[in-house]
Amino acid sequence: MTVAARQQRGRRGKEGVVVTEVDPKARRRRGFKEGDVHSQVARERRYAATCAMRSRLRAATQNSVPMRVKTADSRAFVAVPLAKG
Repeated sequence: MTVAARQQRGRRGKEGVVVTEVDPKARRRRGFKEGDVHSQVARERRYAATCAMRSRLRAATQNSVPMRVKTADSRAFVAVPLAKG
């Protein structure tokens, strides 16, 4: 999955990063798609920069984390498996 800051994509709002590209497997398994906004990992503070999202995902110790996702028609926390390596 590739993300960009909302301001770089011409989107309104201060929080979250916009999904710009999705691996086909992630699309099938999690339903992620281009244009979704990811704004929170677990119950930590929301973020607006891609580097903040990446550092929170790297710091996660679980096998998966809940990630707040806003789509065109809904908002929800989605369990996202993490590949540790």
